This record gives sequence, structure tokens and C-alpha cells, in this order.
Amino acid sequence: MNKHLPSIKNLLFEIVQKIVFAFLIIMTLTASFVVRGQNISAYSFAQTTGTYKQAGLGASETSLYGGTVWDDMNFATITLPFTFTYHGTAFTTITPGANGYAQLGTLTAGGYNAIGSYINVLSPFNRDLDGNSTNGGDVSYNTVGATPNRVFTIQWKNWGFYSSCNAEMNFQIKLYETSNKVQFIYAPGTPISSITDLHVGLNGATTTDCQTRICTAAGWAGNTAGVLASVSSFSSSIYPTSGLTFTWTSAATVAAMTFTQTTGVYVPIEVGTAMTSWTPGTVYDDDQFATFTLPFTFLYAGTGFTTIGAGANGYAQFGSIGTPLGYSAISYNSNVLSPLNADLEGNTANNGDCSVITEGTSPNQVVVIQWSNWGFYSSALNEVSFQIRLYQTTNVVQFVYGPAPGTTSRGTTTVGLDGATTTDEQGRYSTTSWNATTLATTGAGSNVQL
Repeated sequence: MNKHLPSIKNLLFEIVQKIVFAFLIIMTLTASFVVRGQNISAYSFAQTTGTYKQAGLGASETSLYGGTVWDDMNFATITLPFTFTYHGTAFTTITPGANGYAQLGTLTAGGYNAIGSYINVLSPFNRDLDGNSTNGGDVSYNTVGATPNRVFTIQWKNWGFYSSCNAEMNFQIKLYETSNKVQFIYAPGTPISSITDLHVGLNGATTTDCQTRICTAAGWAGNTAGVLASVSSFSSSIYPTSGLTFTWTSAATVAAMTFTQTTGVYVPIEVGTAMTSWTPGTVYDDDQFATFTLPFTFLYAGTGFTTIGAGANGYAQFGSIGTPLGYSAISYNSNVLSPLNADLEGNTANNGDCSVITEGTSPNQVVVIQWSNWGFYSSALNEVSFQIRLYQTTNVVQFVYGPAPGTTSRGTTTVGLDGATTTDEQGRYSTTSWNATTLATTGAGSNVQL
């Protein structure tokens, strides 16, 4: 078997000095690499036209409407049927209001420009609105589908502008389980009013982290991306086409994910816990281990995964692991998580072990894959311990590194991850310290062997 280190495309994390490992021992540091769901401003937007379907019928629909006329009112806070992750934050409640928007969590007030005033706002049709039950006005919600593909819908039916209460518009907010997609869907009633200050869009943890749409043409065709202060129009000639759908989706690419680095306490998986060890033998070199069924669906780069495989060479792969003896797996395998990928091996004589465990309870479980007391070929020394952590609900990927015992045999590894293609990637790079990494770019590194 050819045991040389192949050239690595562009995702090199070079450990060029043994002092790197020594520094980890002295300081007992843990470097944590986290890829999180990105800001709302980085969500992808798509527009389609389909069929507007009324949300719920009879018992499958819960009406929030208890009076005759609703103006500037907040409706009751609704407990979502599933945890909805929005800009990396898990929400379990949502509150709609009469003025054509909803707020994840608790609604602040009945604003006419909610995106500019409050946070975590979903605003399909926000202005000074009201509804009248005598004109068929109603606000309701329902849930359709089965886990893990449920869809939660809030619907404003036969809604109008203050103070006429005419049945001018129907619109919905849809929240999708697992994919955490947000949709606005429209159907006109009988447009009468002439309005030029509607607010359409959504924001995140701050009002400035937003996406808005400028809709000023018939059918709202050719609408464009706006800024925080942007407005849309509505009249008897300018209104949304029936079935017009706006969709916002969180990071569908690995390259769009955000990265943070922290230090903390390395907590190893201990023997005797409910862990599953993949290494019952003696020496593991270029081996692939069993595929593990995840206890929850993990959303990664826009795709839900239920299994993950791992290998001796310091990386894992969603689905089942590909070429097991990869020394730079990101270069040729997809959906790879690579905390420390090189020509590695472990020896049980040196307490080497690779194992997996699930911690916590739903909806806050964490899957931990751990390489303990692992080393480089062909020394199989006890050189480093490291983990991949996958977080339920938030879909955070974390690489966590433990202290090294001080012996090193060589020093080039690949640190990063990729998506559905090997070109959709993020890597970390340094020539000096694991505590001062930068985003890897083309040509940033070269092979170094100590």
C-alpha cells in the first residue's frame, strides 16, 4: 500500500512544528470549531407560483379569531408542533398579529413596520391591517404531515386594511420541519385599497439582519431584494398573483456556513458509559468503521441525514463512509467532516479507541464521535484525541480537540468539511498554531512532513 501523503487540494491545516502539540499539553486547551446556521441576510431566496390552498378545514384548523373586528391586536402565542431552527436559534413558539406578520417567540406589539422595529419577524404582508368576521375575516393555523416532514401554517383569510376591513387579501406563513424553510404564500381577494407602504420580508436576532422584497408591479412580478426600509405596493392593479410563493432557506452550502473558534474543557467519552466502540481489535490503519444510525435527522447543507460513517484516518462522512483510506477526504468524497484527517492509525495497546455515543434527551441530543489516543502511521503513538459533535435542533457541527501527550511523528493534517460536492468546502489553515487559524484559500498550504 502506498503510504505517502498525497497532495491536498486547498484545505490544509499544517502542523509544521512539534511545538503545536507541546503547546496543547502545557495549556491543556481545547480548540472548538463550530459551523452554525447563518444570518438571515445569508439565507437563499426563491420565488415560485403554485396553487394557494386554504389551511385546514374543520377540526384540523384552529381559529385564533374570537370577535368581530380585529385591529392592532396580538393573537395567542402558539406552541409549535416541532422545534423550528431559525438563524441557528431553536424556537418552540410563534405569535401572529392582526397587522400581517408573526414573531417567533412572543409578539412584541402590533406594529406597522415590524421588520424595522422588532426581531425574529416573519412579515408576509405587514401594514395597518384589520379583519372583520362579517366579511369572512379569520386568522387560523394548522399542522399537516408526519414527523420529520411536518408543515405548520398560519393563515390570514379575507383580510383588509384599516379601517375598511374589506376582504382584500389571503396570505400564509409556512414553517417546514427538518429543512427549517420559511414560506410566504399569497392569494388576492378583492383588491380595492391603494397602498404604497407594505413591508414584506423577515429578520433575525437584530433588525438589521434582514431580507426584504420590493413588490411594485402587477402580480408582484419582477420583485427585487430590498433593504430594511424598503416597501411594497398594493392596489386594484398591483397585487400578488394567486399562488405566488416566496421561500427562504438557510445555508444550502457548506461555503455559506459561519465559523467560530473557542477554547474550553475537553470532556472525553469514558469507558463504562453507553458508548459504542468501533475498535475491538488491536491496530487500526486505513480502516472504515461501521455506519451509525443517528438518533435524529441532522440537517447539513440543506439535506437531512440519518446515518454517518467514520474511519481510522480522522474523518466522518454523512451517509456511509466512502474510500476508507483517504488522507485528504475532502478532496474526493462528499459530505465529509474532517477534524484531523491524515494517514492515521490507532493501537489498543496504547489505549487507542474510536467510539460513538448519544448524550442528552430530545430535542437537545448530541452525537459524539471520538478518536481517543490516536496517532500517525506507522507509529500508532498516543498523540491526540479529538471529537466530532453533532447537535440536534440547532444542526451545529463541532470539532473539539483534547490535549496531546507530547509525542509527534509528523505534522500535516486536513481540517474542514465539504457538502454535496468537493468544491463546496470550508477548511482551516495555519502554519504556527491551532489557536490562530484562518480560512483556507486556494494555494494556502503545501504538504509538510516532519
